[in-house]
Amino acid sequence: MKISVVGYPGSGKSELSARLSLSLSSPLLHLDSIAWERGWKERDKEEALKDVGSFLDNNASWVIDGNYSALCHKRRMEESDEIILLDFNRFSCLKRCYLRKRKCRSSSRLGMAEGCPERFGYGIIKWILFTGRGWKAKAHYLRIRNMYKEKVVVLSSQAEIDSYYEKRGWEK
Repeated sequence: MKISVVGYPGSGKSELSARLSLSLSSPLLHLDSIAWERGWKERDKEEALKDVGSFLDNNASWVIDGNYSALCHKRRMEESDEIILLDFNRFSCLKRCYLRKRKCRSSSRLGMAEGCPERFGYGIIKWILFTGRGWKAKAHYLRIRNMYKEKVVVLSSQAEIDSYYEKRGWEK
């Protein structure tokens, strides 16, 4: 099975992806770990593309966490058997990011490149509440929902994630 997990920042993409990977015994790729290098330095796009392409080429099943339209997005969406869109409200995402920062303190979070400590400040808050929720993001997710209707699963709360797991008989 091939699953792409996309959605707003702080919605829980990395945690859900890790759980899915374990439940399905499938390889996992966190795109944040590909897109960034130590010290929050953007990784060379060609190298990142090569790594994502190689992952797609070399695995019969997978779970991929992240949006990154520049990293084989169309191919990921087309090859996915299921696309999970985490469509949590902005305040839930903000709370989750705040709790994640408290949990990680000054270390890298799950799915992030080493040497990229978790951040929570004005820029992140603004991104979660406004910038990352602009018309471009909404249009992007709407396109995914319309283009891949038959394989998109929209989850809007932790309760819906838990129900998704129960319906499949997987452990939470």
